[in-house]
Amino acid sequence: MLPKVCGPQISKGRHVTKRKYPDGPRINLPLVILGQLLPKRVRFDPLTFAAGIAREFGDIAHYKLGPLHVYQLNHPNLYA
Repeated sequence: MLPKVCGPQISKGRHVTKRKYPDGPRINLPLVILGQLLPKRVRFDPLTFAAGIAREFGDIAHYKLGPLHVYQLNHPNLYA
């Protein structure tokens, strides 16, 4: 079970709501698809990508990859 997200509050008019997902990077899906189709032209190192997310966003990160919501857990105590 993931811990509650205690991120910054987002104001919508008079109502203040909490964020639904943890912080994470924005992924450019067309660039990801292009990188898969042309691996020699568009270099991608998945280990560097994952380490950069862990360094920038902490123990839990969230990003959307097309229609999928991806949660990256970066601390061993978060795995069941």
